[in-house]
Amino acid sequence: MTGICWGALAIAAAAITPRAAALHTERPSCLLIPGPPAVAWVFEVQGGRVTPLGPPLVHRHRGKMASALDLDGDGRLDLLLLVHKTTRFDPRPGWRPFVYTLREGRWAPKWLGSRVGHPLLEAAFVRTPAGPRLLTIEAFGPGAAGLTLYRWRGFGFWGEWTGPPLGLVSGLTVADLDGDGVDEIALRAAGGAPIHFAHSGEGYALIPDRGGEEKR
Repeated sequence: MTGICWGALAIAAAAITPRAAALHTERPSCLLIPGPPAVAWVFEVQGGRVTPLGPPLVHRHRGKMASALDLDGDGRLDLLLLVHKTTRFDPRPGWRPFVYTLREGRWAPKWLGSRVGHPLLEAAFVRTPAGPRLLTIEAFGPGAAGLTLYRWRGFGFWGEWTGPPLGLVSGLTVADLDGDGVDEIALRAAGGAPIHFAHSGEGYALIPDRGGEEKR
């Protein structure tokens, strides 16, 4: 896409007056053009009406996996965007979890993280019984990846649960399938088969299929 098209998209989105975002119990929707530059929008859909919840966030690097929640219960919407770049503390190119908060109608940096525990593959905000969390897929080693839950701790994230290695997985999607306010997640195995998880205890457990066997 040309630079003119990128600029037109950003200008068109900025021309829409966003509704002031308060504390959201429902998960807002996100639209992301990965770029570079990455452009992310946060909005809600009610009765067929699309309402922006903030201005577009534009980052000059390539991005993926945008998701939004009120991460710490302060009444402000927070936006997660994975950005592919190097950092001062990690010179190898990789995906970095950048978090922004909506303050006075603008996206302000909340945490521009250099890395998590292992190389980051995918991530999203999720709603758990204990509150919002950052859920990541991280590379544990050759041919092995797994899930980790992080809790926001004032500045930065604190790991509170890590699941067992799952092999090569991707395609993280998040949804509250049963309407209880707690998110279920789905992944894809290396061969494309879906794997479904529900929150259990401190983390996530595989959901058995109808035949009683785990979806792998």
